[in-house]
Amino acid sequence: MNLFPDRQQNRATLAAVVPVRRMLALELTGRLLCGAVVARQGRRLAVRTFVSVDRGPGRKDLPDQAHIAELMDRLDYPGGPVVLVTPLARSVQISMNRRKVEKLRHFQLCDALRWEVEPYTGISGSQALVGAVRGLPAEQQDLMLITEDDEEIDVSISVIERNVYRAMKQICRRCGLRLARLYPSETSFYMPLFLEEEQPPRAVFEIGVDYAHFALVHAGLPKQISTVPLGRDVLLELLAGDDPGEADSSLRFILDQVPGPLPLLLTGIGATRKDLVDYLNGCSPYGAEAIELHRHDKLGRAEHDALNAMYAGAVGGAVRELAGRRFRQIGISDAVPLDVRLRQSAYLAPLVVTALLAAGLLGHYGYMKTSKERYQARNAELQAQIKSRQQGHDEYQALKNKIDETQARIGLLNRQLAFLDGGSDSVLEHAERVLGALFAAPAGMLLESVGQQGDDVLISGRAATVDQIGAFAVALQRHPWCRVAELAEVKHGADGRVFFVIRMATNGAGEDQS
Repeated sequence: MNLFPDRQQNRATLAAVVPVRRMLALELTGRLLCGAVVARQGRRLAVRTFVSVDRGPGRKDLPDQAHIAELMDRLDYPGGPVVLVTPLARSVQISMNRRKVEKLRHFQLCDALRWEVEPYTGISGSQALVGAVRGLPAEQQDLMLITEDDEEIDVSISVIERNVYRAMKQICRRCGLRLARLYPSETSFYMPLFLEEEQPPRAVFEIGVDYAHFALVHAGLPKQISTVPLGRDVLLELLAGDDPGEADSSLRFILDQVPGPLPLLLTGIGATRKDLVDYLNGCSPYGAEAIELHRHDKLGRAEHDALNAMYAGAVGGAVRELAGRRFRQIGISDAVPLDVRLRQSAYLAPLVVTALLAAGLLGHYGYMKTSKERYQARNAELQAQIKSRQQGHDEYQALKNKIDETQARIGLLNRQLAFLDGGSDSVLEHAERVLGALFAAPAGMLLESVGQQGDDVLISGRAATVDQIGAFAVALQRHPWCRVAELAEVKHGADGRVFFVIRMATNGAGEDQS
């Protein structure tokens, strides 16, 4: 039953978005060249596949180009970064002044350590390539008491000759690979433990051809790493009953340091022999077993799990390269840090600034030109839209004017119809009566105008005397349709005649009484 479907869906979505980084790692183990491809997606590390190629009976310190090409074809790795795990790189640990070490950056520390490794490795400082990592108090808390006043700090160092590194880099370049870093065998054989989410205290024992490496790992950190002359051939002699020197006591000392209750993990070429695994399982107080390495493209199962244990070194090199910056610091590389390259090429700063300024101005000019072209194209597009919409607007306005004219004519016709339906004959009869009364004006009176002001009728004219005007007004008021007739204005003219204005109010056409 799936209790968290959303969480699984989010993981699937995240897996589709987060890119996958693949890393090829090669390890020289006797006559075998082992290769492994490890992928990282987010924080997850997984072994994709691993194979090995037999290099023949003659041992060579450097891998052949043909063998690397065969490995790439079998691993389906077209090209890209690669890390090498080789016994040619030496790993040592020295004590240095804590305050001086803490003040140095990583590349400064590596440069300073080049001149300190010659007594331990025999490689001169001018020919040494170094990788280093500072020891942490947590790594040494089981070995000694660390205090703030302690002036010494352990520094783990990886060293190889510059000529050897360049030769390996050239071989990888011819195969289409880019050598990212080079790791000693002592720093990689226990790294497959980091593929597991939970990391309880474990002991790892790598059985090489000539030497063996032993490491105690706890909380993701190696507590102790030691190299002992207990190679595969020496252990086979012990298995056969022979006693080559102090090998048996050295092996007992190593096995007594295994923390319980988990068994000792076996890696390396010696772990491919089931008889050695069974022998160490019987000698170890908590037992021993070969490390199990699983790959995603696995089609079949090995004869026994120990056959995959010899790839632990190659897988560990790829895991160390992908695990993080701190894990990569022990790796050896001839790459010059960016800030150092900038300081070395300080005289190019004016040219770089000029080039950047020219590029910025050119980019700005291109942006402005492109913006102008976009603006002109957009302007032409909007002008065409305005033109097409203006034609529609003109057509709309013409139709609107026609509609207004039609509505005005309809209103006029409606008023005419209302006039005809409302009694047009009575209106004409009323007008005829009013005009008939006006035509009956006394002799000697001159009517100049007859107009309407609201509901009233204004009559203006001239008369000989005021009495004549009063008689005319009284005559008008005697008609049944006249409510009132009054003098609004009377003036005497210079010619002796009297100018007058009579305001007359009528009952209307519907209220006439004959």
